[in-house]
Amino acid sequence: MKLNQSQLLALQAIHQKGLPVERTASGWLVCFVEEEGIGQINGRKVSFRYEDISKIATFLSMNGYAQSLSVEDFTDRMTLSRVLADEKLAKSPVTQDRVLVKSLRNPFEVNGGHGIEFRVGELLQAKPSQVLLVENLAAFLTLQDYASLCDCLSADVLVVYRGGQGFSAQASQRYLAQCQAQIVGFFDFDAAGLCQLGVKGLNALLLPSIAQTNLPKLLAANKEGLFAKQLPQYGEQLKQLINEKSPLAPWAEPLRHHQLAVMQEVMLSRALPLVVVSLV
Repeated sequence: MKLNQSQLLALQAIHQKGLPVERTASGWLVCFVEEEGIGQINGRKVSFRYEDISKIATFLSMNGYAQSLSVEDFTDRMTLSRVLADEKLAKSPVTQDRVLVKSLRNPFEVNGGHGIEFRVGELLQAKPSQVLLVENLAAFLTLQDYASLCDCLSADVLVVYRGGQGFSAQASQRYLAQCQAQIVGFFDFDAAGLCQLGVKGLNALLLPSIAQTNLPKLLAANKEGLFAKQLPQYGEQLKQLINEKSPLAPWAEPLRHHQLAVMQEVMLSRALPLVVVSLV
């Protein structure tokens, strides 16, 4: 499919942000999904998951389009300020190659220093046995306050913020693709989270303990209506988790039956028991 300038910019922006998104199902986007097989049409919306974002990058490259919104010499504010007076004209995020991280118990060092954000290459010098990928920033910032979570994880676990709020998800994904640790995902306990939001390379998920958490507690914490909104996109994947007797089937069945959607913040603030579930 041939793109005009505005269409190209729209796809480049989706790729550069690196997070799942929904867009209004305009005519050209519907044609793009149907012709290229990238993304999903859900009523009046078109959605792109993590795996679709990597496909967009391939599509742009194969068709001779740049994957980034701007040329190399104008990708960041510091470089641009050498040429122009207004550094804010840079179109790439300031944190495009930086990952937001923290340690729960043991301090870690990179190049002799402590910190909370690193470039991907710098962070690869750290050698944790376990990495926890966290979906929401509010949960990321307060994890250390919850024993129910800390007790599930290794002492040297490195917590990585997935991205958003100014941090590119592409940076965290590049780090996860290269690190050698066990990678555990901590997402909302909903259809999107249980289907891992399209994140690749996870070894396990951190989930509410079915054995220790009774159903009334989960129902009391449920965000009503969210399950129905997610069902068109993740319904088939949920069925597969159940029918194929995957390790996540014991969580997929009650989630689907009771239409559950329990947010990370709620799981933590209400001290719901958590458990690490292997995906192998």
